[in-house]
Order: sequence, then structure tokens, then C-alpha cells
Amino acid sequence: MGNSSAKYETATEDEEPQPTTSRKKKGKRGKRSASATEDEPSSSTTKIAKLDTTKYVYEKLFLAGEQSDVSILAVGHIWSLHKLYLKQCKYFDALFGSESSWKGKDDHKVKLEFPDGKVTVPALHAVLGSLYSNEIELDIKDIEGILAAASFLQLESILTRCDELMAQNISDDSVLQFAILANRYGLWSVVKKSERFLQYGFWRLSKSPKFLKELPFEALARLLSSSDTLSIEGEKEFYQCTRKWVYLHEGGKVSKNKDDFERSITEFYKANPGSFEKYAALWSGIRVHHLLTSSKEADQLGKDGIIPAKLIDQAMVDCWKGFLRNEEEPNEVNEISEEAFYLCALREGMVVDEDPKLWRLISHNSGLDLLLQYTQRYITIRRNVLSQPTTRTVSINGTKKVYYRIVVTDAKGTQLHDTGRESIELRMDHVVVIARFATVFELPLSVHIFHLSSPPCPPSFLYVNQYLNQLHAKEVQLQTDDDEEESPTPTASSPDSNSNSSVEL
Repeated sequence: MGNSSAKYETATEDEEPQPTTSRKKKGKRGKRSASATEDEPSSSTTKIAKLDTTKYVYEKLFLAGEQSDVSILAVGHIWSLHKLYLKQCKYFDALFGSESSWKGKDDHKVKLEFPDGKVTVPALHAVLGSLYSNEIELDIKDIEGILAAASFLQLESILTRCDELMAQNISDDSVLQFAILANRYGLWSVVKKSERFLQYGFWRLSKSPKFLKELPFEALARLLSSSDTLSIEGEKEFYQCTRKWVYLHEGGKVSKNKDDFERSITEFYKANPGSFEKYAALWSGIRVHHLLTSSKEADQLGKDGIIPAKLIDQAMVDCWKGFLRNEEEPNEVNEISEEAFYLCALREGMVVDEDPKLWRLISHNSGLDLLLQYTQRYITIRRNVLSQPTTRTVSINGTKKVYYRIVVTDAKGTQLHDTGRESIELRMDHVVVIARFATVFELPLSVHIFHLSSPPCPPSFLYVNQYLNQLHAKEVQLQTDDDEEESPTPTASSPDSNSNSSVEL
């Protein structure tokens, strides 16, 4: 290609010089053997003459525009360039093709317009220059302009390099911007990595009002409904962050004082009771039935008034029926499908900053008091009945089956271990190793567990969909009633009134 480096070589250093035949000279030294002649280095030296053609082409043709045959007008700037080089990208190759209806054929001008306004002069200059120099300098700070220009011109090689660079530099500060750009320009490895970064780091990142304010609606909806989003405090954590997100995206202000901030959020929902329907896609991702197993959380739901009382009542009835069924027939259903597990499992965890670390699962577990312990290369689970004091009512039924998934991440959110969905049968005060590690991990780290020990209630989105359907049906009925009231009541016509409209034969 025209922008590749050219080399002029007289020989290569790796080639062995051919032996030369010389006249045999008589002298005091005597004759020299042929092998001795071959072993001695040749008197001639190998040289490689490198011509910096790429630099010459870039400076003379791109920067100086010598012998230009086309002008590019874009973002308030003019580049005097060459069709031969520009045709390396699909956009110009199609534009300058024989079947093209290019309007600038006569005056040799191409006007580029970028509707999104993301392309800058430096970005377009760098992208166009890469066609002459065969290289481009990428800076994370200016990556959006480069992506916009390369995408418009259909330069796949630059998009690939941006994909690689961004995937290597995902962080707390860049993940949201990268996720948005990756979805916009089809950088699928960045899409995947940024999504996983958000899933594993959401419990940390969601504590920041700034993060919540920048988090798009669609991204939050996916995170809340995902079976891979990790948590520490369970559904309470997801409920509180959604509550704050809606407030902030409705124009709410952030207060440095925590109590003032909470008070402002509470007042907002009192003044806007209809916000649930607008953000139903978010609330449907919260596993509301797990919030109803604590009287404190149930009272908070009623006090906030965000989730409609009718929806909460229906979920509470289903939860209560589940408790009764589990109490009366504890072994009736021992199998929980994979789909039900990932849709309805309790989500919680613990930050491990010391070794060993012991903690109790905070969620209601149908009469099970489950204790987890992290110690170097192991995580164990104990079904506590008599071994540890507890304030809970515990079941003394024989064996209980528990489904679980353990995910361990380091302080930066990198996955260290994932057990996948597993199940164990626990006897009273039974201790089982549920995760083994090949190495001792550096602390701090976080251990997250998804678990179910009894058949779950229906997933939350079913309650939300049912509520919205009922609400819609009610609105349709009200509209129908209003239309009937507004329409005039028909009256009987007299024979005389009809005579004027009769057809004469």
C-alpha cells in the first residue's frame, strides 16, 4: 500500500557471504586450506539502507497537500488530500467508485457533515493522517472524537484499536462513558467488559450520587434485573439506590448532609405519588418479596409509598402462603429450577477484610440460620441450630436443601472465583465447604452469595405487569364511560322530519 514503509536493501545481515576463489600464492606461510578460507569473515560488510518513506509521505502529501486531487471540507477545516490514500477506508472507496453519484466530481471537493457533533478537528485530522502514516496516536481523553470519525469513515482497523485500548482501561471513573460509547459504536468486547464491571462493582458504585446521576435508565434497569449483579445488603441496597436514582433524575439536589438528603427524597415521593408507573421497568427488577420478610423493611415500603400498596399486598399474601407451605410441608418441594433460582434468589454478601471472617446471612431463610466463614482457601456454611446463640426461630426438621452460588471478587471488582449454581443438603449444625481456592487471595475482597432454601414467590416483574395491566384497563374503562356521557342521546324522528330526506322516484 502507499502508506507502508519502504525499504531498500543491498543484503541481509543473516545471509552468509559466498566464499570467493582466489589465486594460490606461494610464500613462506604455505598453502591455505579451503575450509580455513570459508571460516574467515568476508572483508565486505552487509548494509541496510532504510528510507523513511512514511514520514516523507505524511509530511509532503498529508500535511503539505502536494499534488492533491481532492479537498475534504469538514468541521470548519479543509484538508487537501489524495483519492488513492483516502480509498483505504470504505466510505471514500464507495464515494470515489465508478458507480458513485458524488456531487463534487467537477470541483473535486467533498463536504462531510457529522450530525452527532462528536467529531472534532484534531480527531478527524488524526484519523485522516493515519491513512498516510499507517499509525495513529490514541488518547483515552479524546477517544470519543476518534470513534465518531472512524465510525463515520468505516475504518475498522481504528475501531478495533479503540476497542482494545478502552477494554484495558475500564475503571470506576471511565466505565459509564465507555459503556455508552461501546454501545453506540459497536465495540462488543468493551460492551461485555463494562457490563461485567458494573455488575460486580454496582454495590460500591451505587453509593455515589454522582454515579447514580450519570447512570442511564436502560443501564440501571439491566443491572437490577440481572442475575449477575452483586450485592452486600440484599434487596434493600437495590431499593435504596433506585429510590435515589429516580429522585436525582427528576431534578433532585444532592445534599452533603445525609439526613437532609434523605429528607429531600422522602418529600419528593410524597409530592409525586405517580412516579412508580413512569419508572416501572426499574422497580420490576427489585425482588420485592425479599423486602417483605422483615417488618422494618415492610414498614419502610409502606411509609415511602413508592411501590403501590395493592402490589405490596399481593406479594405479601404470596410470601405468607409460601411460609405456611414450607412449615406444613418442609420436604414437599426439594427441587428449584435454574430459572427460578436466578430470577428469585436472595442476593447478599460481605466485605472480607480479615482472616478468618464469620458472618450470618441477613435474609429470612425459612427457619434456617446460615453462618458463612471465610478462611484462607475455603468458604464454609453452617446450618446453625445449637452451636451458636441466635435470636431467630430455627427449624429442627431433619435435612434441608440449600441452593447457592458464590462469587468472590477483589477490591477492584475482578472476579476471583465463581462456583456457579450448586446445591447442598444440611443437617442440624452441619458444616460444609462450599468453595475452595487454589491460592490465598489478598485482602480485602468481597464474597457474594445467591441462595434459596425454599420455593420462591413469583418474580417481581409479574406483580408489576399485573398492576400496570389493571391500571391500564381501569383507564380505558374510565375513558369509555366519559365518551358515553359526552355523546348525545338519540331521539325518535317524526314522520314529518323524515319526509324531507326521502328519495323521490
